[in-house]
Amino acid sequence: EPVNQAPTVSITDIGEVINLQTVEFTAAASDADNNLASTEFALSSNGEVLVTSDTTNFTYQFPYSEVDVDYQLSITATDSDGLSANSVQDFTVPASSISIKAYEPVVSLQHASFEVAYTNVDSSQVVSELILEQNGNLVAEASNSALAYAFPLFTESANYKLMLNAASLQGQNLVSLTNTISIDPIAVSFELPFDAITRRLVDVKANIENIDLTHATTSWQFTDGTNYPLTAINKQRVRFFAE
Repeated sequence: EPVNQAPTVSITDIGEVINLQTVEFTAAASDADNNLASTEFALSSNGEVLVTSDTTNFTYQFPYSEVDVDYQLSITATDSDGLSANSVQDFTVPASSISIKAYEPVVSLQHASFEVAYTNVDSSQVVSELILEQNGNLVAEASNSALAYAFPLFTESANYKLMLNAASLQGQNLVSLTNTISIDPIAVSFELPFDAITRRLVDVKANIENIDLTHATTSWQFTDGTNYPLTAINKQRVRFFAE
């Protein structure tokens, strides 16, 4: 009489997995004696069984987690004589984060763009909203895209709030956070190339700080009634002949 042989099983390599991703797991189970009685394919984490299937495939959407989570995938096949085989794969889904992407300090007249940064998360499964407020008033907002805003000119300090709200497609709140944007007023000072400024060409440089000059225009004039013709060299430099 032929000796009964135990079943054989295997699990398809899992690969990398990120949070909120829906993954199809597959395995194989066979029996040389053609008397396979049952299979149990399962996913567990920290001793808790999350999914079980009596077939060799199932799908699972991983939840959002801001810490690393260990998982174990296992399959057991048993034949009609009670012989069984088992295979296990352990894997870790790394911690996720959803945040406001780092941006440069904001200055007057800057055309700024704020974006959401995703780490180890399936962003296609996230609904995000960026909101910009000043003094409790809505200034700009964007859903599932970058928030673009052209800031005005500030002669006094100003503060804005940049808020991010993110939820899963199923409506689960994932992240809510707020950044404060502080903007300094513009500051202007002048540089003269020398002390004695009569009977020669004079270049005056204006040091203009806390402003995006690519979106600014400048004009020059004397404030004491002097009528020397002025020649603008660029936005920050002017030339005149001092009599």
